[in-house]
This record gives sequence, structure tokens and C-alpha cells, in this order.
Amino acid sequence: MFVKQPRSHLLWVLSVLLFSFCSNPNNEPPEIGWENNRAVSVSFSRSLVKGVSDDSLSQYIQVSLGDFPPNPILGEFSTIDGKINFIPVVPFTRGMHYHIIAEEKIIAEFTVPADTESKNPNLTIFPSQDTLPENILKMYLVFTEPMVEGQSLLHIHLLNNNGDTLSGTFLDLQPELWNEKSTTLTLWLDPGRIKRDLIPNKILGNPLTKGETLMLHVSENWKSKTGLKLNRHYSKTFFVDSRDEQIPSINLWTLSIPTSTTTSPLVINFSEPLDFSLTLNTLQLLDENEKVVLGKIELTDEEKGIVFLPLNPWKKGNYKIKVESRLEDLAGNNLSRPFDKDLKKKAAVEEKDFYERAFVVE
Repeated sequence: MFVKQPRSHLLWVLSVLLFSFCSNPNNEPPEIGWENNRAVSVSFSRSLVKGVSDDSLSQYIQVSLGDFPPNPILGEFSTIDGKINFIPVVPFTRGMHYHIIAEEKIIAEFTVPADTESKNPNLTIFPSQDTLPENILKMYLVFTEPMVEGQSLLHIHLLNNNGDTLSGTFLDLQPELWNEKSTTLTLWLDPGRIKRDLIPNKILGNPLTKGETLMLHVSENWKSKTGLKLNRHYSKTFFVDSRDEQIPSINLWTLSIPTSTTTSPLVINFSEPLDFSLTLNTLQLLDENEKVVLGKIELTDEEKGIVFLPLNPWKKGNYKIKVESRLEDLAGNNLSRPFDKDLKKKAAVEEKDFYERAFVVE
């Protein structure tokens, strides 16, 4: 695979135009191959790349996403019936424009049509509170449709009161932290800048500063995997408050306990907002026989509590809430230890894998 040398955008565009006229006089467009409504290949004339053996195609040609600079995608080349065929590792994205490049010049281009039957995705941003701790560790973007991955920081901007973009606030992770369905993205603020004994914190300071009012902006140009943009741009304005260095405790939770023979919810108030994703994935309800009580958990009160909706009516007896110790608050403090832990100090509580809270249904 060749390595493109740096050049100005203007020179790049001029070379593209010149080569397009000289090298593709027939203007035969590439042909997209489809499988189960997905664009799984592209083929183009072998005459566009003369003097290159079949075994050397991958060294001279690349398929790239976008205009400038080239963003090559992984895949395999082969020749079939006088045409070069390229199969990407991941199917092409609906609505995106691609270039086929040989020897630093664009020899062909194609756009994968958007899926007009799909819906424009919506977005919900977590935490949903408008006041966040200075040492907040994570934010979540939850979409209604699978989104294009690897481009989050092109579409996400954190702005201060003056409208200036704060750079380096979020970690540029590759691969990005998506769930399996590509509908939930976890954004990490730089932990090295949050932990006060680490060099990044001492040099750059905390990503956020107490007393600031900031706005998280998400561009409507972010596309789903079906090629459709967000239904609108999204923004979240929030105030930065003091650091949170206290570990959450299930002993401080307040419970509203339902009565037997009903399907009324069990309501739990945490007294503080907890991590959106972990709250939904670290709690279980067990009956007196240690069997899991089937039901659904829903977040309430800006992630400060949950309601548990049982599948079957409650029976009289003893129950308990079993919580994994990795459950965190917004600052990454879990049930066993604070995120910004002083290694010289003894742990405030005994570290366990699980914590339990008993209650009785009458």
C-alpha cells in the first residue's frame, strides 16, 4: 500500500480533475454489488489500471472514504471478467461518497445510495442532568439507528461561553466504544487529566473547570449506517460543579416497596445520579430462594433512581437487591473505591464483587 505524501488541498483537487479527464475518457462508472440490501463490493474497469499485475493490485490501488485527505478502507482486490473487484471488510455505508485511487490520483468515484425507507436517527444524551461534577468521567450518546463509526470527534464539539471549542476534552479512541448494535457511543473524558497525581493533569489540568457553563454540540451531518443524517443538530448545555470524590453507597438508597399480589413497581432512589449504562447492567433482584426476579428496569429522575417493573405479581417474602461493585457515579467512583484513589490511604469500605440490600414484601 502506497503512502501519500503531504500536499495542499488545491494541488490535490487539480490533480484529481486533470487525471479524471485524461484517464477515464469513457467515464464508465463503478458498479456496486449488493447483498441483503447492503453494498458489499464495487467493480470497475481493468483498463483504468494498466501495467499492474493482478498480484500487485493492493499495492497500487486503494478505495477511500471522503475527499481529502484519503481515508483508505480495508478490503481485498481481485479481477473478474476484465474488471477489478473490491470487497471491503465492512460493507460500504449508505449515503457515503468513495474514491478509487491509484498512484496518488483519483481514477473513479462512486456514492452508495441512501436507504430512503429508513428513518433519520434521533439522539439522547446522557447524563441528562444540567449540572455535572468537574471530574465527570463519561458521557453517552444513544441513537435510535446504527451510526457510522470512527467519525465521532468530527461531529462532536464542546463549546465554552464564548463559543470557542475546547480541544482534547474527549479521548480519541480507535476503535470507538460502541455497543454491539452501533447505537450507543461511550465518550470518555481524559482520565489522565482527571487523576490529579498523573502528569497529564499536572500539565494540562482537568478537562472541565468548576464554574464553567459548557455546551456539547452534535452535528446533524452525522450519518446512520443507512446513509441518513441525524434528524437535527443536538446540544446539551450544562454547568460544571465541584468534584465528586465520594463513593456511592447502597445503604443510602431509599426504597418504595410494593405489596404482594400486585405488579406495582419497586422504586429505588439513589440520592445522586449514577452511570447511565452501568445502572441498567449491574443490578439484579433476587427472591428468598436466590432466584432472579424477572422484570424490567427503567431509569427515572435524571438517572437518580430506577423503577423495577416485575413480569409477575409480587409474592410475600424476603428479597434483596444485588449490585455489582463496578456500578459508578458520574465521576467514576464505584461502590468499592473512588476513581481518583489515594493509594497511600486505606480503603474506606471493604472491597467486594457484589453488594446487597434486603427488603421484605408484605
